Amino acid sequence: MQILTISTTARDACTTGDLPPADRLLTQAIGIDSNDYTSYANRSFVKARNSDWDHVLEDVLKSTSIQPSLMGCISKGIAHCGKKQFQDAMKAFDLAFMYVEADLNKTRLLLLIEVIASFNANKHDEAIMRVQELATTRPNPNFLVCGIVKAYLHVQLGMNALDDARHNEAVGHFTAAVNAIGFSSMSAIHSRYDVFAVLFGWGLRSFWRTAHRNWCNALLRVGKLPEAIKAYRYMMDRADEATKACLDWSTGKSSKLYAAAGVADLAGSGDAALAAGNYDRVIELYSAAINLNLATDTIFANRSTARSGKILWNDAFLDAEKVIELDPSSYFGYQLKHAVLHDAHRYDEAIEAFKIMISKLENTFDTQTQNLGQKHVGPSEAERAIEESMTAQLNDAPYLLINTSTGRLCNRETQIDTFKASTEYKELLSSTMKDTDLLMQRIQDVVAAYFRYVMLSMNHRRCMCELELRRFS
Repeated sequence: MQILTISTTARDACTTGDLPPADRLLTQAIGIDSNDYTSYANRSFVKARNSDWDHVLEDVLKSTSIQPSLMGCISKGIAHCGKKQFQDAMKAFDLAFMYVEADLNKTRLLLLIEVIASFNANKHDEAIMRVQELATTRPNPNFLVCGIVKAYLHVQLGMNALDDARHNEAVGHFTAAVNAIGFSSMSAIHSRYDVFAVLFGWGLRSFWRTAHRNWCNALLRVGKLPEAIKAYRYMMDRADEATKACLDWSTGKSSKLYAAAGVADLAGSGDAALAAGNYDRVIELYSAAINLNLATDTIFANRSTARSGKILWNDAFLDAEKVIELDPSSYFGYQLKHAVLHDAHRYDEAIEAFKIMISKLENTFDTQTQNLGQKHVGPSEAERAIEESMTAQLNDAPYLLINTSTGRLCNRETQIDTFKASTEYKELLSSTMKDTDLLMQRIQDVVAAYFRYVMLSMNHRRCMCELELRRFS
């Protein structure tokens, strides 16, 4: 959309930022024709790019004295904004609207030029508000320029915030910029709206990647590593091939190295959070690493541990299953699975997982790994220890007892069978305590607590009570 009358050579020079040749070309044109009001107006744009406001106004006055024009009004408005003369700037832009002939698109474009000029004069909040109002007033999905201008202004504010170490503020601006532009190919946009490059030096061709890369970097600056990785993935998923070719992170080893570095940082931060017991942070960090599709069995294992710490048993179990899937020959996944099931009181499943773990340890060719199996108390050993403890406990106990929960008489066999079906028994079998002496003491304590009894009467001798109970049975 063109509203400037300018030679191709001068336009290209202004677009690329090569201003001295543009100034010389326009000066030569004025030398050839002193009444060339267009060249005066165009030269005023070049001088405005250098903030040479007094000379800008000189060229504008010369141009408008020869022939009032849209370009003259625009340049005059930009110059007065640069000199903080906002009332004069408003008058100049008001006159400019007389030249757009009620063309809605040109009117919006002219309004945006006025907004950018005021923004460059440090009226940031007002400019952002005005461009937002323009975007919501009679919105046109085919008129993308409002979103582009809004995004560009936010990027400039974000860069200023980064320079001043206001990193959280920078994140907000870059996020707003990314949300305002939903496409990655800026070549067509640059061609259509090169007026912004001519007047203000905007580099629209590289703008999309500039916004997204600074978004990622700002998130890293504030320590939001998962969000930074997510932003990187968002950028790579939406970038076209031409844009990816211009990104340092985009192709081949660069992409993998950046992603791998991200995973390493996430894993390191996750490990630190796990050591500190910050389970919410652990889950957040490891989940971000897993979302990169580069996670290891260790990352799944650590997230499983954190989820167990949050009593998220089902999620912890799924992570343990993933560890087994990634390395089915290792005992480690089954050890983790057993721990999750044990803590979730799913003892039958835990015992089965533990048996598989022991078999993995026994069948490995690695001596050091085999030694790990010898440090565990397996279910069969626990069963023998429990049997021995029950025998010792029941030697001095009555043959028949009344179950206080059911009110029924139980002989010795029933007492033992009831105990073996209990949660207490299954928990002992599932136990993986490495200290054998400590485990044996715990078995004795649990057995003693389970088989506690009281006599119905202290006036009868124990043998007589047993005789009568047997006769009753």
